[in-house]
Amino acid sequence: MRGIINHLSKTSLISSRVVGNVHLNLLVLGRSMMTKTFIEDKNYKGLYYHPTIDSTNYLVSFLSNNDKVNKHADIAVIGRIPFDSEVDDNNNPKITIQNFIENKKFTQFLHQVIAENVGDSDAQLQALAKYYQNGWLHVADARDPAVWGRIPYPEDIFGMVQVKDGQIIQGTYQPMPTHLSHFSNY
Repeated sequence: MRGIINHLSKTSLISSRVVGNVHLNLLVLGRSMMTKTFIEDKNYKGLYYHPTIDSTNYLVSFLSNNDKVNKHADIAVIGRIPFDSEVDDNNNPKITIQNFIENKKFTQFLHQVIAENVGDSDAQLQALAKYYQNGWLHVADARDPAVWGRIPYPEDIFGMVQVKDGQIIQGTYQPMPTHLSHFSNY
């Protein structure tokens, strides 16, 4: 996840292949309708809610910098929730399965970054590869880590990667369609 945040923080130009018509409205929404304020989630450090000017939605992002969120809305916005969402005990907007609308371009970008970097510097993933030796290894997020040797919950698994002779085989990453990018259970 840190690789995605670093990539977004340093990026000054989006390649034309990641900008598409599917989320053109979200991109326009991000560029033209965001306020200059944001809310940092008190429960999840590094998660920010950017209210839109028309007060209809919060754009959810890992970036606090409004200019970068505006400029790269197609990949900087994880998703959106209605402005009138319930709030939790810390007065943060509450993300639920019912109110969260995922940004598909962000999800595609997330899987692209994982596929290009899986196993490069993740000591835990490399240790699991050595432990299992051969087969397929789950690449899971860190929201609810599984006990050593156990399979994570399906909604916590980004995807899978092939392991051969204790080594992760680059180019074999497959996204898991059951992964949830929202945080309703945590």
